[in-house]
Amino acid sequence: MAEPEKKPKKVLSEEAKKRKRESDRTQARTQINIGRAYTQWRKLKEATGCKTDGDLAFLLLDLFGSLSFSLWSDMEVILRRLVDVSFRQQRFQRSWLHVRKGQRKRLNSSA
Repeated sequence: MAEPEKKPKKVLSEEAKKRKRESDRTQARTQINIGRAYTQWRKLKEATGCKTDGDLAFLLLDLFGSLSFSLWSDMEVILRRLVDVSFRQQRFQRSWLHVRKGQRKRLNSSA
């Protein structure tokens, strides 16, 4: 069977090439690489109901910006439980946060 004919590449003018390079540079400035965290990012995006990656980023930045540094570790525990559905299913019999008693007291006393 014969291969379909390939369309010839569109030849861009120097001005068009310059515009494309500038566009690519602008786009590259706003991109980040989250690597292995991609799956967790998608789960968290779905769990929080955020429609775009930018919405989730702003939600997390606002959330962490409002916390003191001492509470970041507690927030990490909460986010991990929110994201990892399989973890919650496996340990259904235990408490939701799975933190040490001292931390649990601090969380309950601050509420």
